[in-house]
Amino acid sequence: MLISVWNILVLIFSSMVQTMLGLILLFSMCSYMGWVHRFIWWFIETKLSEAWNDATVTIGSFEFQWFPGHIIVYNAVIHTPRQEEWNWSSPIIARVGKVELEWNMSDVLYQLIRFTIQNPASTLFTICFPRHSKFVIKPPTVDCYTVQISDVQVFVERRQQILNVYLLDPSLILPDPKTIALQPGGEETGNIETIGSDGTSTTTNTISTHEELEAEQQAQELMTQLLEAMGNTKKKDAWKEVITQKLRE
Repeated sequence: MLISVWNILVLIFSSMVQTMLGLILLFSMCSYMGWVHRFIWWFIETKLSEAWNDATVTIGSFEFQWFPGHIIVYNAVIHTPRQEEWNWSSPIIARVGKVELEWNMSDVLYQLIRFTIQNPASTLFTICFPRHSKFVIKPPTVDCYTVQISDVQVFVERRQQILNVYLLDPSLILPDPKTIALQPGGEETGNIETIGSDGTSTTTNTISTHEELEAEQQAQELMTQLLEAMGNTKKKDAWKEVITQKLRE
């Protein structure tokens, strides 16, 4: 009886060892082929998109280390959601040149294993239905002890009382964009904020009406005609004729 029990334990242990070695070999092959890197790339973009109301998020490149837990993301871009529907001028809302995160990967694995043992049903539901994981118990939060963000640009636009950044919040109920269409004589406003790596912030505000835009276009046309007239060496004082013609108009 003892021999049979011992044989069963040895069989279970050898099966576990073979399974672990097989998983390690499979992970090593996937990592060598670049599939793990691609999966992490896709996972980051997908989770950021879900957090920002399904806005498209793209990452230029990133560097990842499993232990002790370190990732550097380069050129992350948040694209403007529903740009054509709202008629936004800027195709992107924000661009982050570099994001660096550090955390304790050992603590992350411990928390995930503990959560899986305590909540097996929630873990299985999250794996099978990741889009509906908000309806199950959330795993414990793991703190990041280093967060560095640099080279940030934010492009803010307004349509009456609606800012383009509002579309990133899924909890907001926004009106129909057709009712927010810019009326003749209305205002268009835009802010561009640039945050450098040294922490300095530069904001450029632009407020223009249709009349101001039309006047600016006429001034640009006048300047172009003046430059062409000044470059006309065959006819003397051609620039004076341009000004005189504009005054008569």
